[in-house]
Amino acid sequence: MRTLFADYQLDAVIHYAGLKAVGESVAQPLRYYDNNIHGSLVLFEAMAEAGVKKRCARCLALAVDDL
Repeated sequence: MRTLFADYQLDAVIHYAGLKAVGESVAQPLRYYDNNIHGSLVLFEAMAEAGVKKRCARCLALAVDDL
């Protein structure tokens, strides 16, 4: 990811990478932690190192697994 920020001068990042399926998150909590928490932290650290301060993250998701 650092290479991406080094190769391109980005002004902002749109972050859509979160997983959100309720049943799957219960069955595979470490996968969800790794992707949603750790992955976001890696992205935000790379952004900080590159001086990118603007971000838009998808924060809302509809959970319809049990509907």
